[in-house]
Amino acid sequence: VSTQSTWDIESKNIMDWHNRLDVIREKIRFQLCAKGIDTLAAIQKYFAELDLDKSGKLNAEEFEKFMATIGVFLTTQEFRSIYDAYDPNKDGEVSFDEFIGVLRKDMSEPRKAIVKQAYELLDEAGKGAIPLEALTKKYFAQGHPRVRTREKAPEAVQKDFEIAITKWAQKGVITLDAFFEYYQDINAVLPAEKDAYFVDMVVKTWNIAEATMYVTPAHLEKLETIMYEKIRQRTTAKEDEGKALMKAMRYVDSKNSGVLTPDQFSKLLVNIGCLLKPEDVQTLFEKFDYDRSGKICCDKIASYFALKGSGNNPNVQPKFTVEAEPPNQVLEKIKKNLTSRGSYGIRGLFLLFKRIDASGNKKIDRHEFAWAMKENGHVLSSLEFERLFKFFDRNNDGFVDYDEFLRGIRGELNEKRQAVVLEVFKKLDKTGDGFVTVDDLVGVYNAEKHPKFVSGVMTKKEILEEFLGQWDTKKKDKSVTLEEFIDYYKDISASIDRDDYFEAMLRNAWKLPEPKLKGEEKKVVEDKKVTFADAEAKFFGSPQANISSFFTTISDCHLYTSPSPPDATQVRVPSSACKKKVL
Repeated sequence: VSTQSTWDIESKNIMDWHNRLDVIREKIRFQLCAKGIDTLAAIQKYFAELDLDKSGKLNAEEFEKFMATIGVFLTTQEFRSIYDAYDPNKDGEVSFDEFIGVLRKDMSEPRKAIVKQAYELLDEAGKGAIPLEALTKKYFAQGHPRVRTREKAPEAVQKDFEIAITKWAQKGVITLDAFFEYYQDINAVLPAEKDAYFVDMVVKTWNIAEATMYVTPAHLEKLETIMYEKIRQRTTAKEDEGKALMKAMRYVDSKNSGVLTPDQFSKLLVNIGCLLKPEDVQTLFEKFDYDRSGKICCDKIASYFALKGSGNNPNVQPKFTVEAEPPNQVLEKIKKNLTSRGSYGIRGLFLLFKRIDASGNKKIDRHEFAWAMKENGHVLSSLEFERLFKFFDRNNDGFVDYDEFLRGIRGELNEKRQAVVLEVFKKLDKTGDGFVTVDDLVGVYNAEKHPKFVSGVMTKKEILEEFLGQWDTKKKDKSVTLEEFIDYYKDISASIDRDDYFEAMLRNAWKLPEPKLKGEEKKVVEDKKVTFADAEAKFFGSPQANISSFFTTISDCHLYTSPSPPDATQVRVPSSACKKKVL
């Protein structure tokens, strides 16, 4: 046989072995498990002992000795293939991270599910962070399979656990991701056939009760199929499964709250003909309790089965909306109503919410929300209100976070607008302490140009206090934080269409210098200025029509440049919201 043919055969054999990397990896896991090695931490010390130059890497000869030391024996071809796989950067050496990186891949779904379930049960506060000390105390080493078979002492298992889990702690707590990382190390030394062993180990070492035992994906799918079939049997030709389920849920949700408690869900299943064991009812409930609030959102479960139904019948499109989409039309209706009232429209609704919120937690219930919307002049149909409330009642607890609701209406400041707001606050915050007080405002706010000061109706201080009252601040000394200042101008910004008008408003009101412009930019700005008479004639049709009212409207939006109409020579063109208010 020629030399070339020999190389061709050898290359083909190597390729065949490379295609069996998964099989070789499982062989390594099996031998590690048989050797009694339960975590990767247990083999790291052997790696370090053979790393004589302390480079963190082993060459081929050293790596082969390492594998033999930990009880893993491979054929020459297997070793060559796996060494190449463990050396992804092809530098001729293998680091410990490269070695464990291959082993830690591919955690099966049953293993992922039981790890997640265990963490959720241990995280009783639901904060997503369990104190490391509390976790080590809860660990029940006597439940470990190797302790039960007397292969290891419980003290040794407990010590191994504490060393391994501490590695993943951050600031003294274990997050869900860190918890998964710990079990990825265990997963790395257990072959695929040991799923039952893995699940048993997690269940017994955390004392997971029988009622909360791991449910296989196959069993959960079976339960969903039973429920779906019962819903499908009740579905008429003119509706989809989502609508049929909504009808059934209305019988048990007598208060029309939009959510189901465990008892109501159990009654629902009985009503549609699903006679299941209590533990299976609990399993289904947990499946559809997406946010772990202890309640099922009717809209979301109906959406799920509507989509499931359309998937089984490709000719049918679900009429029920999938997931809870933002009620954009209702929000736009409310925003249009608010912005038509001028620059303080959204701010007025915010202050109304604040007055209702007796607890100060920025949450109001269904009745308070309904009253506030009616009091603020918004006429909503029952369907519009339900869509609005259910969307912003994120965790189905019967409350709406009105800050989140207002953000949905007013939106955010763009980069240009936020820059000028920050410029104003920096000027106001003379002490640099992050707060603006009345003292900071004195001498900065352009109160002398306010019509009520010019006419003698109010003093400068009264004007400033009235203006500051728009914040309804949390501080008893009437100070305003940067966050409150930005929120205030988000409310104002929503009623102003153009960036240049918004910037002019702030620069005039707070005596900010005009930005330095050149050439065409300067010409564009100058072209946007009009005389007072021109603006008056444009909006009223006649120079004699309600001049003072017009100037008051302009001043309310801070778009004036002189104290009173007779002396006014130039004003900025007001925003579209101002035009509507004047007309």
